[in-house]
Parts: sequence; structure tokens; C-alpha cells
Amino acid sequence: MYQQREPPEIPEVAGLWEPRIVRVDEQPIELAPDAADAYVVVDEIVGSDVLLAVAPWPHQDAGGRLRFDDRGSEPHGYSRPELQRELDRHRDAEGQLVRALRIGDVFLVRGFGELAGWQRVLDVTGASRQAAKRAGLRVVAQPVDGGAPAPSKPPPTQSWRRLPPIHGPGTQPRPPAEPSTGSIANAAV
Repeated sequence: MYQQREPPEIPEVAGLWEPRIVRVDEQPIELAPDAADAYVVVDEIVGSDVLLAVAPWPHQDAGGRLRFDDRGSEPHGYSRPELQRELDRHRDAEGQLVRALRIGDVFLVRGFGELAGWQRVLDVTGASRQAAKRAGLRVVAQPVDGGAPAPSKPPPTQSWRRLPPIHGPGTQPRPPAEPSTGSIANAAV
């Protein structure tokens, strides 16, 4: 007999997402996001063309999950060299790591529109990946209610037995195996 589960309770929105972003020298970057800021993701890179997916800056709920408005935008196309120059300029001005553009990079862009009109750009790739990872983990493992009573008995303990040595008395242990000439991901390594 199958039974429909109750839909999960969706926590209230706590405010705009304010990720912790640091400079190359590990000093924090001041960030006061605005609802008009854009959440920009590098969606596709084909040759010298880059497609960006753009959404309004997300809110965060009490559980720490990002909440996006259900409206997005059509993909925005840019020339890769021009976009790279603009991003490098902003990253350098903010003290962030200047590096090559990659699919999945995420930016806060203030004044999104024409490339020359971008007022502030912050690379929030690391923070957005952490937020996505936390959201995925929360889907798999729902948080424990802090007010729930503790279990009455301790969890069972595992008892492990020690394996006998590979070599017997009077014999030498085997020498270490030679490394594989193949990939370091080779299962035989």
C-alpha cells in the first residue's frame, strides 16, 4: 500500500543571499547585494562565444537554501575575449583571482546589460558551489529537529576483528607494487 507523503514545509525567506567572498589575500570583500543585482552563470562556451544564464539575485531561506524568482531571462551571448577582459578588470579591481573563464562560473553583476555598463562584478563561484552542495545534501539528509528528544538507547557499536598478518613467521613482507604506467585514476593503482 502506497501513501502520499505530506509536502515538505518550505521555510520562509530570510533575506537576500550574502555569500562570504574573499580576496586573494584572504581578506573579506564587503558585499551588500541588492534585489536589482544579477546572478550570472557561464552556461556555455562555444569557440569565441559565451552564453550567460541570468537571474535576479537570489534570496536565502532560514534553512540556508537559495531561492530564485521563477522568472529568468533568455541566454545572453557575449564575445569570449571581450567578456574575459571585462571580468579580469573587475576581478583585479576587487582583489580576486584573475583566471580563465569556465563553464559554471557564477558572478554577482550590478548594472547587468551592456558589458561596458557593468558597475560591479564579483566572482561568487566558490560560494555558489558550496550553496548548491548544501542544498543537495539537505535533499538527501533532512535536518534533524533540534527540539526532538534524543534517542533512549545509544546506537549499536561495531566490533572489528583484526585480520591475520599477510606474511607468516620467518617470511619477509611483500615489496610495494610498482606504479601503473596508465592513468592515476587506474583502478589497479
